[in-house]
Amino acid sequence: MPQFFAGSIINEARIWIRMSTSSLPQLSADAKSEISAHFLIVITSMLGCAVGIIGLSFYSLPFLSGPLATFFGRPATSVTLAASFFVFGLIAAAPIAGRLCDRVGAHRVITVSVLLEAVDFVALSQIRGSIWTLYCGYFMLGVVGAGTTYAIYGRVIVSCFNRSRGLALGIMMSGPGIAAALLPVILPPVIKVWGWRSGYLLLAAMALSVLPLVLVALRQWRSDAAVATSTSTDGLTLREAARTRQFWAMAIGVLFIMSAIIGTHINLVAILTARGKKMDFIRVVASTYGFSTILGRLVSGYLLDRVRAPLLAAIIFTATSLAFVLIILGPGWSIFVAITLLGLSSGAEGDICGYLVSRFFGMRSYAEIFGWIFSSLSLGLAAGAAVASLLISLSGGSYDLWLCAAAILCVAAALLFGTLGRYPHRSVSARQQLLPFYMQE
Repeated sequence: MPQFFAGSIINEARIWIRMSTSSLPQLSADAKSEISAHFLIVITSMLGCAVGIIGLSFYSLPFLSGPLATFFGRPATSVTLAASFFVFGLIAAAPIAGRLCDRVGAHRVITVSVLLEAVDFVALSQIRGSIWTLYCGYFMLGVVGAGTTYAIYGRVIVSCFNRSRGLALGIMMSGPGIAAALLPVILPPVIKVWGWRSGYLLLAAMALSVLPLVLVALRQWRSDAAVATSTSTDGLTLREAARTRQFWAMAIGVLFIMSAIIGTHINLVAILTARGKKMDFIRVVASTYGFSTILGRLVSGYLLDRVRAPLLAAIIFTATSLAFVLIILGPGWSIFVAITLLGLSSGAEGDICGYLVSRFFGMRSYAEIFGWIFSSLSLGLAAGAAVASLLISLSGGSYDLWLCAAAILCVAAALLFGTLGRYPHRSVSARQQLLPFYMQE
């Protein structure tokens, strides 16, 4: 088994070396041409992700939790539990939204989901009584907002881009970074002056702000996607994809890497405080993580058009495992290196999965397949927090056991992605190459 993993990764490296010596100049020219031709689609997708459910829900809750805790008379941790209900709603709805996207079109799913997302934020601004109304509101936020995730906007991107697909996905997925940068500036003053209810109304307005641009880009989306889809009939259904080892390697691998990153990130303040770090230092570290996440999306997107994605994933996730070792070591410089690696990996995993789904499984059921991969990623958000808390408790409050476990998860993810193998050859049906002969109809 170890020889199989090592041989597969070495084979990926050889393929990349052969490809990189001949195709980089042409890729660069094609990338500029595609980005120029579909500039409106890229910008709209990026802004759509920025004010989509991922950007607005996760990055706003820290500023709303304090006022909500006061309103409900509960500790802040009870309020932040709403994030778990949101994740469960997203896990349940993402595959359904993906299936609808492949069947009725991304433009319809996005439009309806944006409207329902705004309605849900308005409803949250009117909650009364039990804290369970908050939990139900966030669960429904995950359900109705599933049409504004990477899986849906990614369907538009991969339909219109080929040579510069990785770069376009990276630009699109950097959108939530815009929300992460803007919300700390504009949301707290609104909450301070007008209260937390006005904060939710602001989020509703931000969700709707992208809709005019979506409607303007609608015609180009539909025509470009139709042309691209009509020229690419090869691809697997979800049922066929689920029979391949590549599908399960991606699903399990992204679950591992996201669990490792999120389980560490939510405990970062406590970890650094336990190591004697001051709050000013911790704030700088947190900012470094946010910046590295945006950088990771853009850099990984750029590299995906030039380096084979399985090899790139193996390198990034292996490097991420070193981050947890550096955190255990503890010196100031090692913390910044570790957090930079975590941010880069957190930014890269979505790009890599979106790209790999298109290359291995084609366009036939892209959004539905990516929806399930995205659900596995979302499950990592909940699993990482739960497992980290359990291991920290079992070790008597020490964080080293969890950090070692996180490093192992990253290595396992690197092996799973690094051994995915070659992309299906265009001259042969993807289902004939990926499915064992006894599974082919």
